[in-house]
Amino acid sequence: LRGCHAEAAAARAGMRPGRIGRRFSGGFAAVAEAEEDVAKRSDELVWLDDAGGVGTFEHASPSKPRLSTSSCPNLACAQTAVRHVGFALAERLSLQVDGFTDSMLARYAGDGAFYAPHVDADAADARRLTLVLYLNPGWVEEHGGCLHILDPTVFEWQRMPPKLGTLVAFSSAEILHQVRPSFAPRRGGGLVARRDGGGYALTVWMVCRV
Repeated sequence: LRGCHAEAAAARAGMRPGRIGRRFSGGFAAVAEAEEDVAKRSDELVWLDDAGGVGTFEHASPSKPRLSTSSCPNLACAQTAVRHVGFALAERLSLQVDGFTDSMLARYAGDGAFYAPHVDADAADARRLTLVLYLNPGWVEEHGGCLHILDPTVFEWQRMPPKLGTLVAFSSAEILHQVRPSFAPRRGGGLVARRDGGGYALTVWMVCRV
């Protein structure tokens, strides 16, 4: 997993700001409907192509940033492992998936990058299950960037620290979640931008096109 972090950091130059928009089963409904909105999210991302040819929904637009996993063996291995977990969970939960997945690598810079409360999918979206693998060695409380998930049974936010190797899974359409601001400590107090490139997360969605 430390190799994944190194490859993620090397991919920073190819990342672009995350967008807000509707997405149908075959990709975004329209380019005009997917736009940057720094009031809702300030992460950066790149979509992962799969050397094995599995799932390419989010990559339908040639303008979207992409990273081939053929050049990132550690990320490719992690992506495959998360997929295996996703398929097993989908079967256990009786979720309808069709063997396709979608993968994204995100970076939350240490300047307060965040993602406001949201769900990943709606009725028109193909995504069924979200899995997030964190790639942050040396994470400490002061770094922030925790994933908060709203527990629908008690309506309280559950906090998930983004430590290296932490894997979180939840329903793409039903679970409200957010990423809290990411910072880093400064000697003498206060917070500053992180010199290590910020926090990284690999997200894999289990999808159903029908």
